[in-house]
Amino acid sequence: MAETPGGLDAGNASGYAWGVRVRARPHGSLVTHGGSWGAWLAKTARVPARRIAVAVLSVGGTEQAISDLGTELAETLAAR
Repeated sequence: MAETPGGLDAGNASGYAWGVRVRARPHGSLVTHGGSWGAWLAKTARVPARRIAVAVLSVGGTEQAISDLGTELAETLAAR
């Protein structure tokens, strides 16, 4: 249930569950979470159906670059 996205009052899906973003992909759901604290950046990305989990940790860089790297890495592995 923690990975079940909620909905908006208008009936649209939000894609956001309990602290994670869940997106449908051809290889199964992509479950991601990221954050920062000071100069530290982190992104986790999982594809449960393919038993894939990726964690990217960085000191410096940009939040978008770390987020994209984690997501792209998980999706590339899942597509193999």
